[in-house]
Amino acid sequence: MRRIVYILFVMLCFVETLSAQKLLTGKTSGNKAEYLIGDRIEYSFSIPKQKFETALSTDYSFSDTLNLISQRTDTTEKEFVYHFVFSSFVGGEIKLPVYAIYRQSTTDRLYSISSPMIRVNLPQIDTVNVEVKALKSIEKVPITFREILPIGIAIIVLVALIVAIVYTVKYLRKKKENRQTAMPTIEQIPEDVEALKSLEVLQQAHYIENNRVKQHYILLTDIVWKYIFRRFGVNAFEMTSKQIIESLRQEQIDMEDIERLRYLFSIADLVKFAKHQPSINENLSTMQSSKDFVLSTKRVEEKSENKEGEVKQ
Repeated sequence: MRRIVYILFVMLCFVETLSAQKLLTGKTSGNKAEYLIGDRIEYSFSIPKQKFETALSTDYSFSDTLNLISQRTDTTEKEFVYHFVFSSFVGGEIKLPVYAIYRQSTTDRLYSISSPMIRVNLPQIDTVNVEVKALKSIEKVPITFREILPIGIAIIVLVALIVAIVYTVKYLRKKKENRQTAMPTIEQIPEDVEALKSLEVLQQAHYIENNRVKQHYILLTDIVWKYIFRRFGVNAFEMTSKQIIESLRQEQIDMEDIERLRYLFSIADLVKFAKHQPSINENLSTMQSSKDFVLSTKRVEEKSENKEGEVKQ
């Protein structure tokens, strides 16, 4: 009797094992069997709820024909419901993924979901009755005030800059003309008149009486040098007394005037460089020699005019 019970128990376990490994098909549902490229493909299936936990898996690759957009699982009192959303951009017949339900943490397959076949169609294009429409002309878009504003500001700034430049040039030109008009015409004083006036002023300054003899002779020679420079073009300021005499000899000056100048330079050089103290007669004679040299060597035109004036008088 025990042997019979044991045999029955073994047979029952064997049957249970076979039933656990048997592949069962769950309920599947889909919206429709045909879709267009890019459509939303909704697919779901359910399996009975067991006391043990289950795990969902698939060996299907979505990269070739299907793109998985989303998935979720709903749990009711009696079953698990799996929802999937796909899309496809490949035309033709496509079989949805085959899912397998396993006992969690084991390799025991409980269910095998046989997914349906769907068809993804290309959009129909009527190449015969195609309506060819004429090209539309380019519409003119009105220019807004915000677009015109920067251009207007740039034009105003440019015009203002040009006006400022024009008025500045006119102002400077007018100012220059007014300055030239306001400046009096200065007549050139003849060199002999200037020299004689300067000698007179020097004589009235009384440098000799105030023991400033050297200063007197420095100013005296400067007056004569300036007269020689203006009258004959000889730069006496950068020459020695001897060089000045030699240069004036080439100007066909009378020997008497040359001797007057030589006498003046000799006394002046002694005073300036040798601390010579001239006598009263030497001071008077050097001043007179300077005046006589200027009067004797002034321009010929002035001499003739003076003689004509004396005859008329």
